[in-house]
Amino acid sequence: MAAIITEKFRLNNATQFFESFSETDERYYMFIGKATPFTSGTTGGSDTSPPTPLDDITSENYRWDSMLGANQIASSDVSKVINRRTFVSGTTYDMFEHNISSSNPANNSGATNLFDSTFYFITSAFRVYKVLYNLNSSGNTFATVSLAGTNIYTNTGASSLISGSTLTSWNSATAGAITPIISPKVGHGFNALDELGAHFVMMNTKLEQEEGSDITVANDFRQVGIVKNPSQFGSATLFSSTTARMTYAVLLASNSGEFEVDEKITQTTTGAVGRVVEWDSNNKILYYQQERFSDYGIDSSSNATAFSSTNTITGATSSATGVPSSSSSTVDSAVFSSGYSNPEMEPDSGDIIYIENRRPISRASDQTEDIKIIVEF
Repeated sequence: MAAIITEKFRLNNATQFFESFSETDERYYMFIGKATPFTSGTTGGSDTSPPTPLDDITSENYRWDSMLGANQIASSDVSKVINRRTFVSGTTYDMFEHNISSSNPANNSGATNLFDSTFYFITSAFRVYKVLYNLNSSGNTFATVSLAGTNIYTNTGASSLISGSTLTSWNSATAGAITPIISPKVGHGFNALDELGAHFVMMNTKLEQEEGSDITVANDFRQVGIVKNPSQFGSATLFSSTTARMTYAVLLASNSGEFEVDEKITQTTTGAVGRVVEWDSNNKILYYQQERFSDYGIDSSSNATAFSSTNTITGATSSATGVPSSSSSTVDSAVFSSGYSNPEMEPDSGDIIYIENRRPISRASDQTEDIKIIVEF
């Protein structure tokens, strides 16, 4: 049985996704992650050639392990968009036709559907034009118009047929041709998004200095993704804050030396292993992650052990040491219980619906990352 996914189906899906950002029970967050390099011994690939993301359950769990922070995508950050076709002088664009298909390709580009054809463009003045005629001489294959004298009227009410000498002159004239083009429903320009094939949704969010300690500026990142409907840490309640810190943190009562980003850290007695994301020497806060790789979050016996208690934490590269605090307090917006602070979202909650691996992107306290993700339906 032959079947196709129609353009209207794609438009409907894009519209449903677009409108879901305005629903109170739906929340989307754009996140960044992966402060440590891509390597053949862990994720595969390299920083110069990032690996293609895998679409499986295990990989989604790993993405939570390496998540750094998240920023809510508000309804005002989302738009339905179309392919950008910038006007180029001298270019012949397709003309709008109502019956472009595999059996009737576009008259210039050869596209087999209307929205792949080049029937519109944008100018330098940001005006969008539809091409209704491009001097193409081929006729249309569906609608026809008969110009026989028996169908020609002399009045606008189409009640008086031509006759006599007028009819004779008409029939003696050189044959004419009319190519009727059927417009979209309700006419051109009534619904520009549907008419131009807006089955793309663009999400745009910015990572700015205002996020404070939630999204670190002390390290780089290699992943960008979208998570839908995550919950608060330790709860099934839908996460509701606009930003989220996704690293673990430990408040040190004392330290010797300065920890370095990305270095391996270990804890005596517990045997916990992790990697430094950020070292806040002013507040003595060590932010870290435990990825499910040897020397990143699991030990040589493949055991994953959480950092806990007041046992000394040691940096493998810097040789810095720190003794965790046993107090419960709030420092630099991070809430510590017996010296430790958890991520703000519950790991593995919600659904990661988009993931992209990139080359390392460095952050700084005086810069803003403007991230745009375009999804095609």
